[in-house]
Amino acid sequence: MSRIMGFILALVLTLGGVGWLVFQLFIAEEFSRNLVVAAVIVLVMGAHWVWTDYFSGPRQGRDE
Repeated sequence: MSRIMGFILALVLTLGGVGWLVFQLFIAEEFSRNLVVAAVIVLVMGAHWVWTDYFSGPRQGRDE
């Protein structure tokens, strides 16, 4: 996967998690703890992917 495509997918995952979490907390008629937890998991996965691959600095042994 190209680096740009990975970055776009990681951002979509992060923003999707944020949107889903905001919807569950403020807009949804019925509150579901399980859906809030799932939204947080998606958000954290996306944020972790963005941070580790694009903002944490160069890694040793990586030739990019």
